[in-house]
Amino acid sequence: MLAQAFRWLLEPIPIHSPQAQELKRAYYAQQERHEPLPKPDPLDPSPVVMVQQLLEKYESGNLDAWWQLNRVLTIAPESTHYGDELAADLTTLPGWQEADELTHARLIEAAHGYILARAPEAQRTLQERMHTWMGKAITYDFPLYAGYRAFRLLQREAPALLETIPPMVWQQWAPMLASYPLQRDDAAMERHHRLIHAAYQHASAEIIATCLAQIDQQNQEMHSLNCLHLVEACWDSQLEDALLSKAYDTTLDPICLRDVLTVVVTHDPVAESTIAETLFQEAYTRGNYERATVVAGVLIAHAPDASWEYLWPPLTQDDAFSSALRYLSTHSHNASPLAR
Repeated sequence: MLAQAFRWLLEPIPIHSPQAQELKRAYYAQQERHEPLPKPDPLDPSPVVMVQQLLEKYESGNLDAWWQLNRVLTIAPESTHYGDELAADLTTLPGWQEADELTHARLIEAAHGYILARAPEAQRTLQERMHTWMGKAITYDFPLYAGYRAFRLLQREAPALLETIPPMVWQQWAPMLASYPLQRDDAAMERHHRLIHAAYQHASAEIIATCLAQIDQQNQEMHSLNCLHLVEACWDSQLEDALLSKAYDTTLDPICLRDVLTVVVTHDPVAESTIAETLFQEAYTRGNYERATVVAGVLIAHAPDASWEYLWPPLTQDDAFSSALRYLSTHSHNASPLAR
């Protein structure tokens, strides 16, 4: 039986036999499936030509040509589709790298003009969508994203020109600067921090309002926050007060509350005693153990000495609270079991 079962392995196959022909056919069919696909033909017109055409359209008064340029800059001569359309730095894109110095200068001038000319419309659009586009689903808004990238281009290639932007224009673009869906690599964040800090000097109220609007929407849709890192470089007492006030919002999901408090105590350790005396005491006294354990968890993680006088009595005298806090410390990404 073994010999019969392994006959295909033990016995030779005549080279001209039907079995050999079938094996040969199967082999070549498999090889065809692994052959690389033919390279696509170069684009016609080429991306370099498309950039020139769109620059001419922009310079003739077509503002939309700037955001269309942003898209074209993502493609290479043999691309079959647009590249990374969330890339914040235009100078990393194929179209910029293929362009000559004169084209670079024209792109910089176009970016500056777009920031100034599009600012009123950008402000209206951002106000209309403040509570609808900064949550779970990323809404591609090419004209608005192109504004952020225009600021970034001036920041990198023409900082002196960036300094000429009027305060009102910074205010009009501020919600976009504070909410761009930035990829979290170190270089991108470092440049963003410098840009948002510059914007904050002229538009602190707009940036704080945008941050709070993002917290509300992400709290409702995602039950976690992905926005605080965008404004941390702006830290001052005004931003801290706004976030502390938001922490008292009882509709905040526990994880969102944790995120807000963590940012506050990281930037201002002195706030920990105030948080313990007010926010923790209020939640615990009302029997809201879910919020109380979240607040206590943040305080213990960052400065237990500053808050121990408030946390020690409940921990030693209230078994339910201490059990909930132990659970939270081992399941930091989940809600307290008391919430279930």
